[in-house]
Amino acid sequence: SVSGAGDITLDETDAITLTDVDTANGLINVQAGGLITATDVDSNGGAGDDVTLHTTTGGIVATLVDSADAVAIDADAGDVTLGSVTAAGVVGITADTGSINEIGAGDAAVDITGTVLTLTAQDEIGGAGEMDIETTVVSLDASSTTAGNLVITETDAITLTDVDTANGLIN
Repeated sequence: SVSGAGDITLDETDAITLTDVDTANGLINVQAGGLITATDVDSNGGAGDDVTLHTTTGGIVATLVDSADAVAIDADAGDVTLGSVTAAGVVGITADTGSINEIGAGDAAVDITGTVLTLTAQDEIGGAGEMDIETTVVSLDASSTTAGNLVITETDAITLTDVDTANGLIN
């Protein structure tokens, strides 16, 4: 944790668990070569205080990720599973060769809060019942690039900017 102003940058060649990574005023950038487990990641402050999580393999489990600006979660290989992702601005979540789903059996709580949300996955985004992705966002761009359903529940008004799947249902 950084109690004052300051960025946090981590470059791990293998898997990493982020148990409590916080900055009072700065960005958080984590690059890994294995599974990223983000139990508690919080970037406070303002504009530019982004959270970026990127892995080349293994996927990402985002239990609690919070940013004063934007959040970018990108798994080159593997799935992205979500608990709570919150940003004052833009949220982008990508699973290049996997899916985007809730952690565990899912729940009715909001999974993603932000302004503009972009979700891109090779496979499904959300699932049936409580495995849907609950959002509170202004606009949505969601794509399943190969085959998969899109199951997203919005809590209020939303603009669907671009929502598509190569082979699946949109709900």
